[in-house]
Amino acid sequence: MKIIKLLVATSLLTSLNAVSATTWTDWTSTTVGTLGSANVSITPIAFGLSSGDSYYNNTNANLTNTYMNLQPTDLLQVNRSGAVTINFSEEVGSLYMSLVSVGQPHFPVKYEFNDPISVLSYGSNIWSSTSYPNATSYDLLGSSFTGREYNGILRIDGSFGPSKSLSFAIDRNENWHGFNIGQVSAIPEPSTIALMLSGLGITGFLAYRRRQKAA
Repeated sequence: MKIIKLLVATSLLTSLNAVSATTWTDWTSTTVGTLGSANVSITPIAFGLSSGDSYYNNTNANLTNTYMNLQPTDLLQVNRSGAVTINFSEEVGSLYMSLVSVGQPHFPVKYEFNDPISVLSYGSNIWSSTSYPNATSYDLLGSSFTGREYNGILRIDGSFGPSKSLSFAIDRNENWHGFNIGQVSAIPEPSTIALMLSGLGITGFLAYRRRQKAA
């Protein structure tokens, strides 16, 4: 019986951990921060740091689709081209990158990554929706991403940590744009959830049969 209870508790704990909230880098300066329990450092390319709330979570604009309700936090602001390297003190797995105002409608800015990327979302933010309504767009070719007033979230696939940094290059100066780095949550597929629930049901049934036999 104790073993069965332990299995049930372990399964429930695994399920809860699998849907844990997305974690974003808490930058304490333009060069260092923390991502969960990992220390993070970045080559000195940012000129400013803001809370990001005016762009990610502003209540006066509907940003649900733009940032997928993932609630990014800090915003590193950059205005020049250059190579960027982000180091992590421990394994962080695949990553999200939240982006604000990358490029302009007729002035694209390119990000060249060393790892596979995909676009998870894009749209306006509180600034672009008033200055460049419906103008945001992007191009994605392999690991090369080009934004024209792009706001949204990218996924960067790979395993990052002490043995491998996240590297990318920004190829054009502009007035400013911003980004933050987040850790991908492990959200199970529906089939995985169904399998876990099925396992819990079988475990509960076995516990019930054992109680019946003991009686």
